[in-house]
Amino acid sequence: MTYVLLRTVITLISLSALLAFGWGTYQQIKGQAETNKEMKRVAENIKKANALTATTVQSMKPLVETAAYLQKMNEGLSATGQLLTEMNRGLAGVTKSERSIIFNLAALNHSIGSTQSEIKRVSLENSKLVGFTRNMKTQVQTEYGSMQKLNLLTDTSVEELGKLNEKFRVLRVLP
Repeated sequence: MTYVLLRTVITLISLSALLAFGWGTYQQIKGQAETNKEMKRVAENIKKANALTATTVQSMKPLVETAAYLQKMNEGLSATGQLLTEMNRGLAGVTKSERSIIFNLAALNHSIGSTQSEIKRVSLENSKLVGFTRNMKTQVQTEYGSMQKLNLLTDTSVEELGKLNEKFRVLRVLP
């Protein structure tokens, strides 16, 4: 009964961990989708800013310093957009890894269940051997007792034969 209870507790813990891990992954994927939407909007805004900056530079040629500064800002925004894109790729890799972990945890859970079944089968076989071993022990004890009695009888026979030989020794001396 405790084995079934232990197995049930282990199974419930495994399922709870798997559900918690799955829920966390779902929430991360959901958050990643929202982040991706925002990143697309940021990228579109960066593109619009590029176009606007180029137009502004053309319109304000006399203000060379301002145009140079805006150009540097535009380059920074492009770099930021690239960094955000790389970050999205990295997060997609993390999501893929987490899915692989979930798959492997499910396989591990299945293996644990199989192992528990095999342990139960071996336990049942062992319980069958206990009865057989008890019967064998009783038989060996009985045979041991019989051998002790037979040994005692043999010792008595040897002793009696020794006495008889002693009596016959006297007769051997006679012609």
